[in-house]
Amino acid sequence: VFLMAIAIVAVIALIFNGTRSIWISVLITMMLYTIINSMRNKKIILVFSIVLMTVIGVGLTNPYISQRAHSIFDTKTNLSNIQRINMWKYGWGIFLGHPVLGVGLGCLPHGGNLENPVENPMIGTIKGDHIHNNFLQMLAENGIIGFIGFCYLFGSILYSSWKKIHYEKTRTWATIGFLCTGDFLLHGFFDYTFKLSIVMYTYWFILGLAYVSFSLNREDLN
Repeated sequence: VFLMAIAIVAVIALIFNGTRSIWISVLITMMLYTIINSMRNKKIILVFSIVLMTVIGVGLTNPYISQRAHSIFDTKTNLSNIQRINMWKYGWGIFLGHPVLGVGLGCLPHGGNLENPVENPMIGTIKGDHIHNNFLQMLAENGIIGFIGFCYLFGSILYSSWKKIHYEKTRTWATIGFLCTGDFLLHGFFDYTFKLSIVMYTYWFILGLAYVSFSLNREDLN
């Protein structure tokens, strides 16, 4: 009950944070958590329903939250969305120009010259050293070889965590590791999270705790 209360408070705080990409990733992660655990505990479905209704209630009664939610799907007039799509196109273009090894880690050219496909003088050229997408950033900087390594790393984490979900002693930390990784990757579709130190430190710390749990219970798993 205490942890669920914290979770509800955290979700409400996240809503008012206004970060739409995290809204999407957390919502999908919560749905995955419900699916994974609903067979063992039917109360999980009830708890998820309460949290979801709380989120919807807050969104419907707060104009700012409602406007931010509707803007997620606006690719015609929302400046942030238009810029982000242009950044993705820019990153994809860099990958096509350097498909094998990319331009080098941390070497994404500053100030791209991609012309804005819509006539909006407020947007201008793309600037900065990231393109708001982990996957496209990896392709542009490290090419297909680096991207394969990226997929292998996080695919291995998801696979090993999923396997250990089926064992009682590692189930809790395996679920945490699996869902945190899933959430991290989902968020990475809309942002470049490797530049967010607080996200990276927290993620690797939690994942480290999960793998310590796996190591301590290795004999039981065998």
